[in-house]
Amino acid sequence: MALLSRVEASIALGVSVELLEWFVKKCPKPGEDRKLRVVKAGGEVHFEESEIAAFRAYLAAPWPLPAKGKRPELPDAIRDDVRRESHLSCAICGHVSPAHANCCRGRPSNGHCTASATIYCLNNKGRGDAVQKCLPTSRWGISL
Repeated sequence: MALLSRVEASIALGVSVELLEWFVKKCPKPGEDRKLRVVKAGGEVHFEESEIAAFRAYLAAPWPLPAKGKRPELPDAIRDDVRRESHLSCAICGHVSPAHANCCRGRPSNGHCTASATIYCLNNKGRGDAVQKCLPTSRWGISL
């Protein structure tokens, strides 16, 4: 059982430290209560390597479908993390300040996965799913 620091855990999960801490406090999927578990050792917060792997699999699993609409919505914390990582630029044209975050690369509509989250400007948001199917493995190392 290897214990990881916040920084090591965020690198292993492929998210910012802020999003990692948000996962500790809140469940990302609506209607569920799964949070990222921590281990307190020596007054410090750590994460078990196996818990990070399990949480990554949880995020990649299908998300609950909303009452209306075809796709589950990304929580604002995840959407903001993706936007910060992409420097607020569209994945297709590089336009700054894209308005749409998409994360459905080659998956059915209930297969929302934060690991493939990408943002697009309004001009390219409809092309996102087609383009994502041609992209290599997700930026978080999860094959979809």
